[in-house]
Amino acid sequence: MAALDWSDCAAPLGASHMSLVTGSRVPGGFRSLVLGLCCFLPACGGSGDAPADKASSAAPQPTSQVSSAGLDPCALVTSAEATQALGAAVGPAERPKEANYPPRMATCRYVAPRGQGVAVMSVLVQRSDTSDQARRGFQSAKEQFPGAEPVPGLGDDAFAVANQLNVLKGTVYLNITGDFDLATSKTLAQSAVERLR
Repeated sequence: MAALDWSDCAAPLGASHMSLVTGSRVPGGFRSLVLGLCCFLPACGGSGDAPADKASSAAPQPTSQVSSAGLDPCALVTSAEATQALGAAVGPAERPKEANYPPRMATCRYVAPRGQGVAVMSVLVQRSDTSDQARRGFQSAKEQFPGAEPVPGLGDDAFAVANQLNVLKGTVYLNITGDFDLATSKTLAQSAVERLR
C-alpha cells in the first residue's frame, strides 16, 4: 500500500464534514475515528474518486440484501429501523454529499423530530480491499480510544465509544451513531451485519 499524505485524508474529514454527517456538533474523538479509518483504509489519497453526485444522493430504494461492494448504508439500516430506534418517524434518508466517497465510503443520515429539536442517526460504511487491511485500520481506530468497550458477538470485532458502535465484518467497517442507547445500536448493527452476507 502506498504511503498516504496526511493532508489527503484530513481535507475531506474536518469538523465541518463530521457535523454534516451527523447533523450536529461531533466530539473530536469521532472525527479522529473517521479520520483514522480514512488514512488506514484506502478511501482517500490517490484514488481520484469524487463525492457522490446529486443523483446518488436521492432517497434509497428499499432492498432486502446489500453486498459489501454495494456500500449502501441506507439499506443496511432502513428508515423503518431508524424510526423505531429514534422513537419518531424519520424524514427521507439523507446521503450527505460531503460524507460519501464512492466506492469506498458511504454515509446515510436519518433525522426525526424530538421535543423542540431533532434526533439524529448516522450509518457510515467503509470497505477495504482485503480483510487484513480492514482489520489493521479497525485496530488502529480502536487504539485511538483507550476506554473503548469491547462488544462481543457482533461481526468479526466490535467496540463502543459513547453513543457510537463500531463493527468490523470481513472487509467492511460499520459505524452506527445516534441519539439512542448501546442496546439499540447493537440491534441495528446485528441486522446490518446480517445484510452484508
